[in-house]
Amino acid sequence: MLRGSVSFHLVLSVLKNIAEALLWFFNKLGLCCTIAGDFAMYIRGKLVSRPVSISVYIACNPQKWSLDISVLLQMQHTPAFCLDNLDFLFIPECSIPGKMLHYVIRYGVELKAVRIVYIDIVKPCGPRSNVHLTQFIWSTFEYYCANYPIVQQPSYTSGNKIVYVRQYQAEIGGEHSRLCGQCVCITKNPRTYYNFGCKKPQTCACVL
Repeated sequence: MLRGSVSFHLVLSVLKNIAEALLWFFNKLGLCCTIAGDFAMYIRGKLVSRPVSISVYIACNPQKWSLDISVLLQMQHTPAFCLDNLDFLFIPECSIPGKMLHYVIRYGVELKAVRIVYIDIVKPCGPRSNVHLTQFIWSTFEYYCANYPIVQQPSYTSGNKIVYVRQYQAEIGGEHSRLCGQCVCITKNPRTYYNFGCKKPQTCACVL
């Protein structure tokens, strides 16, 4: 029992390291972003099975595109590349240009699938709008799987911080709680299909 617990916490630590490395990197590029969905829920202990990918939501405005951003967002098509301490392998068959990109990334010795979702914006924004983007995700996707994002919160005092936030309706239950039944992400590639169990809210018995 102890061995299993140690193994779980080791896996959790590695996954948190990968997620935080992505947020640090996107901050370095000057992008506004947040991590939401089943990965963030698993980190918070709300899902019983480890997700296959990390979903990163990015607010995009062409005025902010540097060369690195153009490569990352496949404006300049690049099948494989290295940025900062992350290695990226583009998966075109799972991607929708201009809307969603799929990568496999290597961080150290670890590999993880990453899904980047575009959110179009009118005015340029940067990392100091990360919390506002998180609030937008909450108000746009009123489903339980959006309740537990991971976001970088810039600080004026002791440097930038990675925070694990929770939507205020996440735990209340009842008819005003956020919905659980429509968190399924449909993809054309059956290899990315994933089943996982939902622990919350208490009255929800669905399998997402």
